[in-house]
Amino acid sequence: MLLQSNEGFLRLFPVWFPHKPAKFTRLRAKGAFLVSSAYFEKTVQYIDIMSEAGMPCRILNPWPDQEVDLCEVVNGEYRSYSFHMEDDVIVLDTKVGGRYYIKHVDGQQQNQGNCRGEDGSARIPEVG
Repeated sequence: MLLQSNEGFLRLFPVWFPHKPAKFTRLRAKGAFLVSSAYFEKTVQYIDIMSEAGMPCRILNPWPDQEVDLCEVVNGEYRSYSFHMEDDVIVLDTKVGGRYYIKHVDGQQQNQGNCRGEDGSARIPEVG
């Protein structure tokens, strides 16, 4: 299973083979969200969310022991976006039509700036 949204939050790759890569694009989730993500080497690589209704979005944190980086994507620009944690759940208020990108921050990416790679370029994959 790639995505669950029936527990009051989004859960990515809840029942997946640990060594099998996977990717999905724009799966519809409860709350009027279109969700995209990828899984590789036992890790969720990113979460890309499009909000159709502007509802609060709750996501079970797939990186519980790591820092999380969250950006809003506006007209091709990636802007840091506020969120908070409730236990192991990432909570963000969304806007109608808003797109949000979430990724874990590994040791090499710390101090690189939100949603940016070492060279300053966007680290956000295009979702087709």
